[in-house]
Amino acid sequence: MSGKDKQLEELIRTARDHHDPDIRFMAIRELTKKLDAIESISSSMQDPFRQSTLHMLRDKHSDVQTTAVKMLGTLVRKMDNAQVQELTRSLVKYLVNDNTKDKKLQQLQREQFQTAIKKCVKELRTEDGAQVGGQMVRHLSEALKSRDENLQLIVMDLLTDVVSRFGKDVKEYHEDLLYRLLSRLVKNKIEDIPIRAANTIGALSRFLSDELFLSMMEGLMKSIEAKQGSGENVTYINTVGVISREVGFRVGDYLKELMPKLQASCTVRSMKAMDTEEDEKKNAIRIQLWEACLMAFESFFRGCPDKMDKYAADMVELFMAGMRYDPNFVSSEDGADLEEMELEEEWGDDGAEGEGGGWGEEGDGGGWGDDEDGGAGLVDETDLSWKIRQQATMCMAAFITTKKAVLKETYPKSETKDKYCDVIAEFLEERLGERDETVRIKVLEALKLMVRESAIFEPAANKVSMFGLPPLVRQKSWKLPHAKRVCTKVLSRFKGASVQIRSSLFDLLQQLCITLQIQPGMFMFNETLEPTLEGMNSTDMDLQARALDFLHTIASVSKDPKQFRSHIGKLVKAVGAAAESKDRIKLHALKAAGSLAYCIDQKDQKTASGLFRVVFRAMKLRDVDDEVKRGGLAAIAQVLTRLGPILEMHNEVLPVIMERLRNSSTQLSALQSLCALAESGTVKLKTELKAVVDTLTKFMRSMTTKEVKYEAARTLTAVVRLNPGTVKAIGPKLLKEAVAHISDTDTHLCSLVLSLVGSIVESKDAKVVNSQIPRVLDKMLTFAKSPLVDSQALTALVNCFKKVSTSVAAFSSLQRELEDLVDEKMPSHNVAVVAKCIAAMAIEADARTRKKFIQKSLGDLKSSKTPHQKQLALLALGGIGSVVDLSEHQGLDKFIFDSFSSSSPTIRSSASYALGNIAAGNIEKYLPDLLSLLESKEQFTYLLLRSVREVIMNFYGRGAEVGQYTSKIFAALVRHTNSKEDAVRGEVAECLGWIAKIEPDKTFKFLEGSLQSKDAFHRAVAVGALRFALGKETKRHVAAHLPKFLSMFTDRDLEVRRQAALTFDTVLQSTELMNMAENSDVMKKVVVPVLYRELKPNEAFIKIIDAGPVKIRDDKHQPLRRAAFDALATIAQICAYRLNMKDFYAYTMQGILDADEEIVVRTWDMYFQIVSNPGLSSSLKELAGGVSREEIEGKKLEMHKILLNFVKKKMQTLKGNQTRETVEASECVKKALMTIFLMVEVPGMDQCKDFCYLVDRIKKTRAIAKEREEADKLIAKMM
Repeated sequence: MSGKDKQLEELIRTARDHHDPDIRFMAIRELTKKLDAIESISSSMQDPFRQSTLHMLRDKHSDVQTTAVKMLGTLVRKMDNAQVQELTRSLVKYLVNDNTKDKKLQQLQREQFQTAIKKCVKELRTEDGAQVGGQMVRHLSEALKSRDENLQLIVMDLLTDVVSRFGKDVKEYHEDLLYRLLSRLVKNKIEDIPIRAANTIGALSRFLSDELFLSMMEGLMKSIEAKQGSGENVTYINTVGVISREVGFRVGDYLKELMPKLQASCTVRSMKAMDTEEDEKKNAIRIQLWEACLMAFESFFRGCPDKMDKYAADMVELFMAGMRYDPNFVSSEDGADLEEMELEEEWGDDGAEGEGGGWGEEGDGGGWGDDEDGGAGLVDETDLSWKIRQQATMCMAAFITTKKAVLKETYPKSETKDKYCDVIAEFLEERLGERDETVRIKVLEALKLMVRESAIFEPAANKVSMFGLPPLVRQKSWKLPHAKRVCTKVLSRFKGASVQIRSSLFDLLQQLCITLQIQPGMFMFNETLEPTLEGMNSTDMDLQARALDFLHTIASVSKDPKQFRSHIGKLVKAVGAAAESKDRIKLHALKAAGSLAYCIDQKDQKTASGLFRVVFRAMKLRDVDDEVKRGGLAAIAQVLTRLGPILEMHNEVLPVIMERLRNSSTQLSALQSLCALAESGTVKLKTELKAVVDTLTKFMRSMTTKEVKYEAARTLTAVVRLNPGTVKAIGPKLLKEAVAHISDTDTHLCSLVLSLVGSIVESKDAKVVNSQIPRVLDKMLTFAKSPLVDSQALTALVNCFKKVSTSVAAFSSLQRELEDLVDEKMPSHNVAVVAKCIAAMAIEADARTRKKFIQKSLGDLKSSKTPHQKQLALLALGGIGSVVDLSEHQGLDKFIFDSFSSSSPTIRSSASYALGNIAAGNIEKYLPDLLSLLESKEQFTYLLLRSVREVIMNFYGRGAEVGQYTSKIFAALVRHTNSKEDAVRGEVAECLGWIAKIEPDKTFKFLEGSLQSKDAFHRAVAVGALRFALGKETKRHVAAHLPKFLSMFTDRDLEVRRQAALTFDTVLQSTELMNMAENSDVMKKVVVPVLYRELKPNEAFIKIIDAGPVKIRDDKHQPLRRAAFDALATIAQICAYRLNMKDFYAYTMQGILDADEEIVVRTWDMYFQIVSNPGLSSSLKELAGGVSREEIEGKKLEMHKILLNFVKKKMQTLKGNQTRETVEASECVKKALMTIFLMVEVPGMDQCKDFCYLVDRIKKTRAIAKEREEADKLIAKMM
């Protein structure tokens, strides 16, 4: 025995036999630590550990038992499978065979072993599932035969855990276990038994075979039908609801048979019968039945929403009837108005508790209902009608959340043809007078959801800026007066309301402000002030936080001092008091204070000073959470940015910010505040200038996060721009630091540093940095040659060269150095970079110098220079010509046009760019000649159209200047709409799109008429032009004509349908027009079905060309297929609620095996975006468990089989020598692995057993080990 084993043996003996329980306790803790430090337990020690642990679990002292349970979790991971089996068998045996006569002691011991078994199940190794899990299921299911109801409850709770974890590994026990559990659903004197049985059935249903699942559902439906109207029916209906919550996509297939049975038990007529029923027992049974049916409907909407579309109208009517059901309601006809009675008697209290349920939830719930407080504030304690109203409200909330697309449709039962959203919203307003507090909170939550769904958030809405609210697309479903009425009604509910109600009211008001951009002037702001102040001064922290958040929101939305003028003093005082409270409230108070800064008149020094003192006092606190410190930094920046000019003493802020810069957790917030202050110029930095510069330059070269480096560069730029006199003191140091960051290592940081350099060199004291300019220029010239120069970095580089040339260096010398970079090896992209830099400097140069350069460039074009030098000359001339009139240079346009005949595609493209931009510089002289060439030089049509596009793009914002020529341009374009060349038609479409922004009426009339053309090319150009016509100028026209353009999805021509898909994709990404009712309907009934159909390769358009030893696949359907995949990916990203996700996955999974590698990559990209989106990831079980509707390779394949074929196919490719094909395959496999590895981590994916099993196999596949490792690293970085 080794020394470590001897130590363990001694500790085991002490933990088991020592007379002092404290010593035993400490010994177990020490054992746990030692177990954590080793990989496995030696075989000689496993038996002593197992026996001793069982002994410790029966210790008389509860602390020792609890610590032993904690050690048990570590133990089962370190022991052999056989020992784990014996350990868990013993635990189950002790639980089941405990014959202690003292029932109370027996129950305590059972609960201890229950906890121990749960710990084992949670910590067991995956590979132990089949044997250990199977053994536990066998023994526990046998224990269900016991007549001891308390033991049955514990056993079913444990079975739920075991089945949830190892359900796929215990298939042989599924049938027997299901039979035993179903038998427990019958009426029982202990109500919790059927509840627990249903919960376990729900967990088991994830793993049942199709045959067993069918048998179970048929049995439950027969029982529901047989027990119609009885109390026993409740149990079976609730069981269906639990199953739906677990595997809604499987239950959805049975709704056609199930829904009529449930609807028969839950009708408006039966509700009216309850009103006249005098038998309380019958009434209670009916209420239970209604509640059970409503819970089932809620689970259907959440579990299989796509299958509930045809029941939407009936369900909404039923939910509204349920929410109205209140037999004890006293109407105004009986002499008492409910609202007045509510205000006088102050319904509710601060947290009354009622009857909780617990169906489908963990814990010891006492009933079938939801685990919520119920019955608070009731007059009649025997009245259970609140349960129906509460559950009906929760059903309505589920409908609002899951049927977003339906909300915009017309409600069939509305006589005035109103939309669902308007009908539901108006009804929820009526229910604000609900007399039961718990139900009223649910109504407020449902109305809040309704408000939120009435607006469409932009794709980046989850990215909230440091100082503001999320950007929003304005609401489309509600009319403004309607929202104003809601606000008025909500405000009237504050008086006499309990803490919980007031908190919910503040939540609703906040949502109204954010979503609908409602400002104080739109409702009774004076009436809002009183409850807001009361809430801010409340002793209840939750209410206090809600009131402060509401103030923060309304101040952020308004930013109007006039609205707050009469109340601002009281609000600042209340915020100051809240800022003295606990840390949690401090944070909310600081947010509110920062927003209030924009609501204070800039002449009101007294109030501004008061607010500043409040924020500054909280900001400089040291013994508070880092989150509060960050909130203080954000708030002080807002206050000083807005009110700095009228404040005194604000320079005291800078030392505190400098202190926060030394703390890594507050660095970024401190930098953002410092940057905001530097840009506003409200804080003088002279006293701390050296310290600020030293600190920020240190951040830029240290191993800090990228965000900190970026913010440091922005702050330094702001300091230099607003304090140009500081360049003499800090310029040399900053340039010395900047040199290190002008590279392609981090192009974003490089662009920020180039902006800093530009700010330094354009100051009046720039001469002090002359000695360092050569080093900076060397770096800039090197960066100009980098292939990684992106658009942002290019803009910064061009601006920097322009500023250097006008201040510290001559144009001629910089021009030569840039031209010397160009040689035959330089990529065309970098030649364009150099040309833009030269053109920007030439524009800023004096006329004589610029003329000299232009003549030189003309000479380069005439002489036999290299292609790269000619390209440089053309691009530079084009860049200059777009701004400066070059008509004085005779024959310039002809020299450029001669380059159209060049054999080099790059020179031809550059010449096209140059001619168009020069024409834009003097449109009167050059445009007529350009249009004449377009008419006569047919061989150069494409290049000349590109030139025309350059002219239009330069002038579309100045329509008056080009307006007299639009008719001629338009006529020239129309002549080429039916060109046989794809590239020509593409240019025509883009030009027409830009023309539409100048003359929308004429252009859209032409485009709409072109949709009826018999020429397919003509139709394709018209559809394609729409996506280039999108803009503020054309929004009204696009909205009016969009339905007709969308109808082209059904066109018979491939190219027209492709253009329709591309245009739809652009419209969906760039506008909110697809949310309009008519467009939404077209999207649902036409667009999505057509896109699904186009995903499958169309063999009619695919030819295999035999070219000797090589066979070429000519796939004319491929471009349309790509466009369809892209469009569906956009729908999933922006408005997935419009899709039936099961159908979406069934069709799109075909892309994984497409012959086109680009489509394969796009499919995995699409799935990766979905798995990265928390709102969509829950739908992935439809993908992993789904079956394709279309045939792939001659047979229907499930996802796990498609995945297997994909991996096999890529493995064959990866075996070969490294080529472009193998590199692409490797990247594709990497993306696929990242996606599926993230998929298996999504909650609920464990029920897709075949998929999870295959993923485990893939992880062990050696052929893709390299790709697996890289995928794991990328996932780790993401996390």
